[in-house]
Amino acid sequence: TTAAATAKNEIHRTPPLSKTTHRRYSTSTMVLELDTATTAAATALTLSTIYLLKKHHNLSKPQKLKFDYGKPAPSPLPLKILTSLPDFLRIPLFNSTAKPSPPKDAIDILGPNSDVSPFEISEVLAGKIWRVRYHYLIDPEFKKAMEGILGGSMADLKDKALEIVPDHLRETLEKDFKISEEYDALSEEERARNGGDMKQDMFVIKLEGEGGLLLYNPIRMHAEVKKWIEERGKVKFIVSGSSSHTNHLPGTALAYPDAKIVCASAADAKCKLVGMRPADYLYDVNKDGTGRGTMKDAKESLKGRVELFHVDGDNCTQALMILAHKHLFEVDLVYTPSEEGMKEIEFETGKTASHSKFRMFYYCNISPKIEPLGYELPIYRCWFLDPTTVFSRLGQDVPKSDGSGCDDMANSLRHILKAIREPGVCERVHCVHALSMNPDEFCEKVENTWGWLDGKSLIE
Repeated sequence: TTAAATAKNEIHRTPPLSKTTHRRYSTSTMVLELDTATTAAATALTLSTIYLLKKHHNLSKPQKLKFDYGKPAPSPLPLKILTSLPDFLRIPLFNSTAKPSPPKDAIDILGPNSDVSPFEISEVLAGKIWRVRYHYLIDPEFKKAMEGILGGSMADLKDKALEIVPDHLRETLEKDFKISEEYDALSEEERARNGGDMKQDMFVIKLEGEGGLLLYNPIRMHAEVKKWIEERGKVKFIVSGSSSHTNHLPGTALAYPDAKIVCASAADAKCKLVGMRPADYLYDVNKDGTGRGTMKDAKESLKGRVELFHVDGDNCTQALMILAHKHLFEVDLVYTPSEEGMKEIEFETGKTASHSKFRMFYYCNISPKIEPLGYELPIYRCWFLDPTTVFSRLGQDVPKSDGSGCDDMANSLRHILKAIREPGVCERVHCVHALSMNPDEFCEKVENTWGWLDGKSLIE
């Protein structure tokens, strides 16, 4: 009883939404901030329920993925205990540790009157589509937590990266690790003035017909960007393309109380913990018990002006791509630019700290030579799809125990790629992590990232 009461207090300890408090930076359900009370409660509850689970539930043994992707990172004991909890305990506990919390940016650190803005705005399609690139800082505590869960930092992977890097880039990569160390030692103020640690894009889309705007992958709603958006129209829809990109969804919903929210059920559950109103449409469910709209309802509300494509089987992010004005937008499906894009960003020759970090990220996490799988994919995405790992239970959505979620995801991607390759359907693809390419390049990039899912090509 005491354990249950302690767990209940932890689950419901929810502070109100705040624009100025930065409690934690979290982009996904992988982040765990579990104090002793929570861990103790979870341990006691696990021990007390294991007998009932074995006796009353016909749980099939999870099947390992049929592809060799290497070994998952070692799992800390508290993580193993918590992921073994039944869903009615596991899901609220993990949602409570992954509540949205916006990271700091130049305005937070340098003040609103500083000459440094965290936003870069550019027009993608005249009068119809705009990109708002947002620069922000990574909380050192978040970075440390991520490294603990994923089995180490990029510095820990340095030797392996230097083994696989092409000979002509080995010296450059060695310098990159030194540049990264020097950059990490900078103060918040210096990092903010240097453009922050990371960036991602929000896309502002003018709707056909009666007008209004759709925001895809919402970012921080500071006064300057709100003013810019409102000069272009009224926000009618706020669309979250990934259940792992939720830090700014509650703040955007608060800024535009009349806009319809479209997101995954996992994103909705996390965001409601910080006071966000319930989403209007949950695109990953066929029927919602609360009477809210589903994917079908969202499509009807958009009246054909925007097409929605949900990637079934993607339990890590529940990715949602959208198509508007013959431009496709996506989150968390591809991690590198096209071959032409790599040249444009000066992947091999760029000399900024940002270039150094991206080269390190690529050769430590993305390169096909890093793991036996041989695809351009961070290995943790495989862990989330493998029902035999604890990582597969780090969020609300879990993969099918027989591993067939990979088949579902492959078929879903195959259907989407076929649709956008139809003549006259799609002219350009934009990824929120500062990537843009033509449809053929995107299809090839998806193939090189996810073509292993069912062993067959994703491009028909």
